[in-house]
Amino acid sequence: MQITTAGLWLKDNFKLYTIGLLIFLFPAFSSTIQHSSGLLFYLLVLGGIFFAAKSIAHLSKQEKIIFSGFLIFFLIMCLSLVNTADMDAGIRKIERYLHFPLAVFAYLFLRKYQIITINSFVFSLYFASVFLFSVAFYTTNILGQSRAALDHYPIIFGDAAILISVLLCAHAVVFHQSRWRLLLSFCMAVLGMYAALASGSRGAFIVLPFVLVLMWFLYRKQISWKKTLSAIGGIGVVLFLLNLVVTPSPYERTLKVFKEIEAVNESGSYRSSTGARLTMWQDAITIWKESPIIGTGMGDFAHDSKELIELGKANKRKLYGHAHNIFLDTMVAAGLLGLFCLLLAFFIYPFYFFYQQFNCRSGEAVFAPLAGLLVITCFFVFGLTEGWMARNVFVRMYAIYFLIAMVLVLLQNNGHKKFDHVKD
Repeated sequence: MQITTAGLWLKDNFKLYTIGLLIFLFPAFSSTIQHSSGLLFYLLVLGGIFFAAKSIAHLSKQEKIIFSGFLIFFLIMCLSLVNTADMDAGIRKIERYLHFPLAVFAYLFLRKYQIITINSFVFSLYFASVFLFSVAFYTTNILGQSRAALDHYPIIFGDAAILISVLLCAHAVVFHQSRWRLLLSFCMAVLGMYAALASGSRGAFIVLPFVLVLMWFLYRKQISWKKTLSAIGGIGVVLFLLNLVVTPSPYERTLKVFKEIEAVNESGSYRSSTGARLTMWQDAITIWKESPIIGTGMGDFAHDSKELIELGKANKRKLYGHAHNIFLDTMVAAGLLGLFCLLLAFFIYPFYFFYQQFNCRSGEAVFAPLAGLLVITCFFVFGLTEGWMARNVFVRMYAIYFLIAMVLVLLQNNGHKKFDHVKD
């Protein structure tokens, strides 16, 4: 009888514990192991379609606004195909943007079955920081790679590591009254920062000043200038110490950026990552001016750049599929209409939603909305120098971190009473 009961329990809960395990492993594996992010995302989507689709009727007004924004943005990008010259490239781009309307089904599954908690999420970040540190140390110090990475680009690895570090720092701030949590979260954040530095992703560390400003704004009424300066000084000391053990050091990489900018200004040399980005941004603005309201069509950046080269209006000779900036990419593809929708759907309204939740909470309950604010801020900054919407893994990282933050926030409201459970 006990075996039968255990078998029924395993049958009823296997899908939940399997997906729960994948969510736990997601922060560690999404930026290191190919297809791991896709496996989790599409399992959540399928779970939502088959087991939780009926609960869409019970979404709150705020939830409906958020996912309507995702859908509208997807439709605007699809409509931009009317202007696309390179239709094959445009169709391939749809896959990236399709994640956003599908995210509602992933959210419905997470919302209905409540398979993630704040503690499980934080422990998944602990595991990820140790794992990414191990990968960074092994690939750079033992294998001798110049930049830490596994199956994905170093930029993806570095951005994931800095995001994890930022979330753990926030956890240390919120749970500072518990000394073991404060110390553990801080130490894990340092490991994540090491991994980010070892990746050589300079764009990742642009996040830090934005995060500091956000944290000061949120806690400006609760902390003194002395504590603010102490926090900034502490982060500076940690970065300085990490600078001594990471090769090439962040200081050397920062100097390299200024030298590359100087080379562009003095000799017009664009043969560097910084120079390539500068010319891609210039070309993107040139292309956008041809159709500023509705854009030139999704997937046409390489096609339009080739035309600029042929006309002698471009500085670069190598073609790229995107402008390494999500805002310029969207402007080129869908014009100001697409840019407005991008900002509103993915950053402005979600930021307002989490900020509203942050303001109506106190103590440890603020961590969930704070995590949401940090995810949005990080991906906004990533988008300034990286075209993360052009890479499936980046899109899934945004979607899953965002959905986790939403679920954690909304499950806390009134002790889970705001959520209606729909029987299958």
